[in-house]
Amino acid sequence: MTREEIIGGYPITDFVRSRGHELKPAGQNFVTSGCPVTEHKRGHRPVMIYPETQSWSCHDCKRGGSVIDWLMIEKNISAADAMRMFGGDNNASGEFVATYDYPDETGKLLFQCVR
Repeated sequence: MTREEIIGGYPITDFVRSRGHELKPAGQNFVTSGCPVTEHKRGHRPVMIYPETQSWSCHDCKRGGSVIDWLMIEKNISAADAMRMFGGDNNASGEFVATYDYPDETGKLLFQCVR
């Protein structure tokens, strides 16, 4: 999938809601406190969601972009990795490359990320 296909296939409003953020209408757009950079104070909604352009902008953090940019910032990954997470790597073999275990202080496995 190309960048444009990913952006078109993952509407920004649905994507942000899937991250657990509530969107409040603001004219043709939406506002939210949800931000991939930091957690904003509850009730403070500096993030604008623009459905027409499939983009977002955080007025406090001075960051914005598409769903790809959101994922890049949220996960601290490259654009290529973000696109792969959306299924944009047509050459992906589907094989696990690596696994990362995240245990608690006693060594009990809390969760695992697979790459």
